[in-house]
Amino acid sequence: MVAEIGRHNPPTHHQTRGERYDQYDTPIERSKLDIALELTQLHLNRYETNHPDQLSEVYAKYYALLEVLDLSSYDQLIDLLPDELKQTLE
Repeated sequence: MVAEIGRHNPPTHHQTRGERYDQYDTPIERSKLDIALELTQLHLNRYETNHPDQLSEVYAKYYALLEVLDLSSYDQLIDLLPDELKQTLE
């Protein structure tokens, strides 16, 4: 699973003054390791963890979750959503 975040792509110096810029989003690929680290940081901001073993356990759980999500199909993931949310996606 690779997460993507859109960002504005500014014009390059090769483009002329009258050219129209149609490039809006450039995906930024992030690894599962990066995402697991960010989720761990968010977790630590919300829940206090005093022991180093807890920190590694939290990180390992988030990384394992990302691995499972990466190996899951779209249909399997949709089935996990509440019915109200499924209806809004249809």
